[in-house]
Amino acid sequence: MVRKKRVVHEVGNAKCVNCHKPVVKGSKFCKHCGASQVHHKAVKVHTCPSCKGILEEFSRFCKHCGANIDAFAHSNFVRILLYFIVFLVLALALLIFFSPTLVDFEGPVVDDNSGSYDASNSMLKMNNAVCSWKDDSFDLCATVNWAGDTNDYAKCSFAGNLNDKKWTNSPFTCCQKVDDKEGVKLIRSFIFDENGNAYGDEGLSVSCMGRPSQEVPAPVLSTREYEQSFWLSAKVVGGQSAYASGSKLINFPGKVKSCEIDGRWVTDANNADGSDAAYCVGGEGIFFGTADLFGQSIISDPGLFYWAGYDKRILDPTSKIYDDYAFYASLCDDAYISHGSRYYARGKLDGFQTNQLKLDWNYFANFPRPEVDIFMDLKCQIY
Repeated sequence: MVRKKRVVHEVGNAKCVNCHKPVVKGSKFCKHCGASQVHHKAVKVHTCPSCKGILEEFSRFCKHCGANIDAFAHSNFVRILLYFIVFLVLALALLIFFSPTLVDFEGPVVDDNSGSYDASNSMLKMNNAVCSWKDDSFDLCATVNWAGDTNDYAKCSFAGNLNDKKWTNSPFTCCQKVDDKEGVKLIRSFIFDENGNAYGDEGLSVSCMGRPSQEVPAPVLSTREYEQSFWLSAKVVGGQSAYASGSKLINFPGKVKSCEIDGRWVTDANNADGSDAAYCVGGEGIFFGTADLFGQSIISDPGLFYWAGYDKRILDPTSKIYDDYAFYASLCDDAYISHGSRYYARGKLDGFQTNQLKLDWNYFANFPRPEVDIFMDLKCQIY
């Protein structure tokens, strides 16, 4: 029979820090209450980055707020990395801004002390080439920037023809007429030394388009002045209508190009109407204007008269412009003072570029209905 050896642990004077019962010396936990027997100063601790609570070094989650310690450590690393990148960008921007320019835009520099110039450092550049139609041919222009020795100069060549003008300033714009053919044209520029030797050459092509179509010019007509005078009477017949119309033909010894119009009108009693036209007898006015194939316009100016009736004040109406008419005669109206005349006799000319003009007139008046005599003088250009 095998007897188990009884192991006796030395208890010593150790007591649980929580329940104060005896525990085996060196034990990490109390066998009675389970409390940790390790002194808190022996455990490495750190604070939670979220709530600032005390945590053991090995803790991955905060026992106070539950925050993920590894995630906070990663976010801190990313934040520091972003700060570093921003710092590098700002430093680079400041360096570029305050650094001196490395390119000399003024071209090569001549050493005045040496009195010599290195042709390999010359500069010749063409830009802004333009081709446009002017008068009867294409006009080429280009802007040239160049740099050379003190006595050097530049020239331009257009479509293979070297221009004689010497340019000593920079930049400059050279222009020259070429031909009247559409297509691509070449402009070249050269730098010459004081002995006339070219050591710089730059070319630029430009498209010349948009030549206007050749139109056959219309023959110039030889015209002469011809005057024609006539008169007509505009009135209603029978007294049944307020409207009337008619035509007048005017013949010329040639085709009429244009006319200057000058005339007058006079109102009279309308015997054909069977009335004495009441008060509208003796009213007069003048008109003048121009007419041709493309339009006609006159200015009509009624004279001083009792246009609103003998029982009202005498009127001197202002003149008016009437487009599309060769004459316009305002007639008497009892509402003339408040509304102007509603009644008229007017006409238009037709038949330009022929040997005969036709004057079509129309008439409208409710009361009174005077007869209107129209007197016209035409001064026309015929061919």
